[in-house]
Amino acid sequence: MIKTENKRAPVFVEPGSVYCSAGNNVSALWQALANGQQHLSALPCPAYDTWPWPQVFMVEEPGASELGVDRKILRTMEKQAKMALYGAALAVQQVETLSNKSIGSARKGLYLALPTVDESVPPWSLLETLHEVSATPAQPKELSSSEFLQREIPAFFGLSTLNSNACAHISACFDLTGAMGAYSPFADAAFQALIDATGAIAQGENTVALVGGVSPKVNPQLLLQYEHWGWDKIPAFTPAEGSSFVVLTANKNPGAVCVSGFARGFICNCADASGTYQQLLAQALSNANITAADIDWFLPFATGGKDIQALFTLGANASLPILSSESCMGFSGAAGPLINLNLALHGLQQQKYLVKALNDINEQNNSNAQENAGALRHVALSAAGPEGQYLVVILSREAI
Repeated sequence: MIKTENKRAPVFVEPGSVYCSAGNNVSALWQALANGQQHLSALPCPAYDTWPWPQVFMVEEPGASELGVDRKILRTMEKQAKMALYGAALAVQQVETLSNKSIGSARKGLYLALPTVDESVPPWSLLETLHEVSATPAQPKELSSSEFLQREIPAFFGLSTLNSNACAHISACFDLTGAMGAYSPFADAAFQALIDATGAIAQGENTVALVGGVSPKVNPQLLLQYEHWGWDKIPAFTPAEGSSFVVLTANKNPGAVCVSGFARGFICNCADASGTYQQLLAQALSNANITAADIDWFLPFATGGKDIQALFTLGANASLPILSSESCMGFSGAAGPLINLNLALHGLQQQKYLVKALNDINEQNNSNAQENAGALRHVALSAAGPEGQYLVVILSREAI
C-alpha cells in the first residue's frame, strides 16, 4: 500500500542533537564510527543473564541539572522520558531557530517518536524470577535484580510514568505550543514524525518544528519484544539507548539542506516486497525531482538491507556509498533514523561520508566505517518497522 503525498513549499532541515553511548554530539559519533570505537556497557544485573548480548550500548542517565527540571519530578520520570527531554534540551541549545523570538510559540511545533506509550506492569513470571534472584546475595558493588527493578520502576507505576507525557514536558520547557504529534513504537515512527512535520510547515501550519526520536531503555522486559520479532537472533540489533533531534524550518539559511522528497507505505505482501520498495523509492525520487543515479549516499535503518537492491534496480550508481549503521552503533529504535539523519547532515556540511555496508544482517562486523571525502548533494535515508512499515526521505543541499 502506497500513500501519495506532495509538499507545497520547500522545508529546510537543521542539525539538532545526538545523544548516544558515543557522546552527546554528532561529531563524537562520527569520529567513533570512523575509528571503529564501540562504547559498550556490561548488563547491569543478573536479571539480564539470559540475554544473548554480553554488552549493550547504554547512556548515562541525565540528572536534574542537565534536564533543567525540579528534582522532585525525577522521582516519577523514567529513563526514556529523561532521554527525550535531554535530547530536546541539547537541540534547543544548539539551534538558534528554536529560540527566535520573532516566531511565536504557537508557530513552533513538536513531533516526537517514542518507543512505547506506557509500559505494561511487569508480568508475574518476571516478578517471580526477580524475587528468586534477589534471595542470592549480590557481589560487592553489584546491584541486585530486585534493587534494579525498584530503581527502574517508580512508585505508582502506570500512573506516574512520564514516557507518554514527554511531549507535554518538552512543549512546556521550551515553549513549543504549535501543532504537535507523538508516534510509537518502532523505528519507522521517526520518519513518520519527520514527514508529518514537513507537511505541517509546507502547508503553513508551523514555521519551525522540533522533531525527535527516542530509543527504548535497556530493561529486563525489552527481551520479550526482541524475542517476539526475532530481533534477538540478529547480531546487528544489539540494544542501544539514545535520542536524536532535528529542526525543520520554512526559512532558508546559508548552506541550507531541504527535505526534497519522501514516501511512505506498507509491505503488504512479502513475496512482492522488492516491488513495493521500488515503488516507494521511485515516489520519493520523483517527489525530489531527481533520479536514482543522482543519489550520492544511502543510509538505510532497520531494513536489513532489503531496499538496497531495489535502489540499484532503479538505476543507482554501482559505487553508491552505503552506511548500515546498526552494526556499528546498535539498534536504537525510533532514535536510529534521526541519528542517521544527523550523520547525513554532518556529511553534507563537511562534504564527506561514511561507508559500512551490511551484506548480511545476521553478521555483525565490528570494524570501523570507512570515511571518504566526496561531493554530496542528494542523500537518501530509509527506515522500516517490523509489521511492513517502510519510509524513504531524501535530503538535498538546496531546495528543488
